[in-house]
Amino acid sequence: MHAPLRPPALDPATVPPRTGSGYPTEALRAPLEGRSSRALGDALGLANFGVRLTTLAPGAWSSQRHWHTRQDEFVYV
Repeated sequence: MHAPLRPPALDPATVPPRTGSGYPTEALRAPLEGRSSRALGDALGLANFGVRLTTLAPGAWSSQRHWHTRQDEFVYV
């Protein structure tokens, strides 16, 4: 069992940023160049709700249009 969380529960700067994309083609990956995100939900142990802190360079996209069938997702840009 984890110790109770006390403010601040998580400093987002302590979560390593992820860059790049898992999209299969360059045409799908290219608009995401310049994107960096921190998986805050993973760091807090959330299972059915994704929370990402995303930083975008000018003109970059946060993701391609997509959906999830078993999770919700929150992107803070």
